[in-house]
Amino acid sequence: MFQCFHLPDLTFQYGFGTQGQGPGDFFLPSISPVEHKKNGFVMLDGINLKHISVEKDKAIVQTSTLNYGFNCFNDLISISDSSYCCNGGFENEKEFRFLYPDGNHESWGEYPETEERFGSVLGRNQAYIKMTVAKPDKSCFVSFYQHIRRFRIYGKDGELKRDVILDILPGQERPEVDDYLRFIHPISVHATDSYIYTLNLDMTTEEIENWKTTPNIQVFDWEGKPLTQYKLDCFINTFVVDEVANKIYGAFVEDEDHIYVFNLPRL
Repeated sequence: MFQCFHLPDLTFQYGFGTQGQGPGDFFLPSISPVEHKKNGFVMLDGINLKHISVEKDKAIVQTSTLNYGFNCFNDLISISDSSYCCNGGFENEKEFRFLYPDGNHESWGEYPETEERFGSVLGRNQAYIKMTVAKPDKSCFVSFYQHIRRFRIYGKDGELKRDVILDILPGQERPEVDDYLRFIHPISVHATDSYIYTLNLDMTTEEIENWKTTPNIQVFDWEGKPLTQYKLDCFINTFVVDEVANKIYGAFVEDEDHIYVFNLPRL
């Protein structure tokens, strides 16, 4: 499932991980990591956390279980050494859940509008689906709505620090009730201690199906200020940023044979 490469020359080192339901297998691995570590990362796999340490010639995988009485932890992020935050769920009135180390959890956060226009809480919550990442130092986190150009920055205690609405076209002030007419903006988010990077499509479903244009990467500081935008010359759906080497590494789900490398101008 996973492949490890040496940087900066991208020399293949080894692969690891098998998808399945046996001991040590990956059952339902998430796309985005819960937390980045110095020599590895933590990812969600169903109700389990896979703690992955990447070494020179092998990867070591350890498993822990999230015991909170439910099995949906969408957009799970680490906000302290022992606490987590995830989406509240598609039928929850609140936007987020805090997960505490003693096994308790708390729902919190207000959506930008009520469910009235959509006819149900489920419809409203699906329209306001979001992507959330934590600042590596865990002092705060940011949540981007996928169908509108809006994001919110929160302190690690859940206090709203910034509510940013971008007046940029194309886009909509509120998500369309008809999901086929909605714009899809960020599809992947990466955070460093200095900046927030989003990989944006900024197209409707029909425009994406017709490959109308290629994605772009937008950069923000942790005060919510937009800094710059980079137009890409190919399609990718996930990426990471190396600010030391000034590189962006991207991959595309329909092209597993390539890793795309982009130069990152200094900000």
